[in-house]
Amino acid sequence: MPKAHVGPKRLPVQLVLFKPTDLRLHDHAPLQAAHRQAAASGEAVLHVLVLDSTWYGGARRSREAHLPRVGELRAAFLLQSVAALAEALATRGHTLLVALAPTEDVLVELGWLFAIRAVHAHGPEVCSEEQAVERRVASQCRLVLHWGWTLTHLDDLPAWMAGGASTPERFKPFLDAVQRGKGPAVFRAPLPEPDWTAAAVPAELLAHAAARLRCG
Repeated sequence: MPKAHVGPKRLPVQLVLFKPTDLRLHDHAPLQAAHRQAAASGEAVLHVLVLDSTWYGGARRSREAHLPRVGELRAAFLLQSVAALAEALATRGHTLLVALAPTEDVLVELGWLFAIRAVHAHGPEVCSEEQAVERRVASQCRLVLHWGWTLTHLDDLPAWMAGGASTPERFKPFLDAVQRGKGPAVFRAPLPEPDWTAAAVPAELLAHAAARLRCG
């Protein structure tokens, strides 16, 4: 499989890889990190949402029950959420690229136009199929993962939980540990939006990228 970092004279970018579970601008650590790094290094920020064809498109079926992986109501809600995110980014001077394909293939295509310094995303994933996608992405680009799945951050758990590796299986012991004097009771405030000082990708390059990805 070809690497994503190919192609001559490419624009250096920090890439935000949105997922269908994090279509927002606030409390989004990958978005914050990408904009902060891009502003510091004089790079642009590329915002990408991949509806990975592992789950979306065609007649994708679940492994066990062979049911559609995405039903009509969920698909309609997802499309509304994507449109809302794209509109919110547009009002802040940025564009959302949306592609329906294997995630690693999308990065290879984008690599012809951009020097992808890092891919910022929420993770690591929990389920096996998502983990497989994550590994394939990491084989193409420098993947920087930011925890964002739980109300309590992994770094704020008591030391004996070993960063989540020894988390109690039942909720009550966990609640006792984080709230009742048996460990740090830390509740982080939601992250604000980025300051939006990082450069946006030029419209001409975005048009080329959209054409390569067959997206709007």
